[in-house]
Amino acid sequence: MVVLGPNLRRATAQIVPPFPTGSFPPVSWPTIPPVATTAPTPTTVTSAKTGPYVRGADYALTAKTTAPKTSLLAAATPFPRFAPDGKALLLAGATTRLGSLTAPLGVVLKGTRGYRSAWSPDSKNVVTSDEDGQLVVWAVPTGKEVRRIDDAFKQMGSVGSGKYWAAEVGFPDAKTVLFHSGCRLKKLDLSTTGAAPVALGLADKCGRPQVSQDGKRWVLLEQGAKQNYGIGLWYSRAYSIDTTTGAHTSFLDESKVGAFTDVQLSPTGDRLCFVHTTRKVSCVTVADGKVDDVSEGPADRWLGFDNAGMHLLYADDNAKDKSLHHVDFAARTVRRVAKVSVGVTDWKAFAGDRRLIAYGHDGGTIYDLDKLWSQPVFPKVEVEGFAPVPGDPSRAILGKASGPSRDLYWLTVSD
Repeated sequence: MVVLGPNLRRATAQIVPPFPTGSFPPVSWPTIPPVATTAPTPTTVTSAKTGPYVRGADYALTAKTTAPKTSLLAAATPFPRFAPDGKALLLAGATTRLGSLTAPLGVVLKGTRGYRSAWSPDSKNVVTSDEDGQLVVWAVPTGKEVRRIDDAFKQMGSVGSGKYWAAEVGFPDAKTVLFHSGCRLKKLDLSTTGAAPVALGLADKCGRPQVSQDGKRWVLLEQGAKQNYGIGLWYSRAYSIDTTTGAHTSFLDESKVGAFTDVQLSPTGDRLCFVHTTRKVSCVTVADGKVDDVSEGPADRWLGFDNAGMHLLYADDNAKDKSLHHVDFAARTVRRVAKVSVGVTDWKAFAGDRRLIAYGHDGGTIYDLDKLWSQPVFPKVEVEGFAPVPGDPSRAILGKASGPSRDLYWLTVSD
């Protein structure tokens, strides 16, 4: 059963037991031979494939019909994000607020829209960047400014409703903030009052940065010359960045794997997955550049990792029979979870990798891969913006679009 309501309670059990192998129906896809264990060492690492992923059986889920109850959190902000300890909450948007589980609307963080953010490991600070080029470090829970740098991202150029891009930020330790600006990785030392950001390294590389959840692994996607509206940006190369020296190391080259569109760095920063312009999904290990083909056919553009980075979610690109798929990197399997609406545009794993949510223009649905049930949430209503409470498989915040703003709802999941 799924209940949306104000009476939040903490779950006592995590969803972590292994899924029983004997309860699935027969495999519905053609059998693909398993990967050979004695494959020869490739001579060119960037083009090395370790073999296809094995197609597993469908998850056999039972639909639940209990209508959810909702409790409105009238924040009108589309980007909720919890601190690592699960207590503090950032609600970013036209008005950005810093709150908590008991007082979600909290205090207004003045002068920022906070579209990109990162929490310090101890959850005592949060750093935000917005399209006006500002980088601000805030104290938790007071919302007091610790540091503000105006025009931190001015080299990025003008976009959208603001002056600049809202750039990625990282918080690798309690006293260090990292951000990429002006084609350089920069370090801000919070232990020294008034210290200016320091550019790391000598090698300049422009492109789209991504950062791991802990703020320690940075990857730069160099934009190629090709662009095609409706497909998105095409990238030619990907680099890992040494956060000590700023040096860039190439681990993926377009000439080896072809152009690609959507690309996501895993939360742990050890794997990069992308959708080819052929619409198939592939993943590359950042450390050694080994490329694996994951999907059997064309996939939808967006990809989603679980928090541990060991599983990937994608939907196939089939307008008549669109389905969500679950990739297990350790077991090298791909299994179909369920059919989803063609209006579903985003999917995420929470509560480990065993409870999933898919949502978009046609509402949202929760899938439990341990208890084998699915439950619609806000059917036939546009849903966007989702944030699970860290360490608690029963609670999350979900956003329902309402005109130009977005209303947020507490989501409480129970069996």
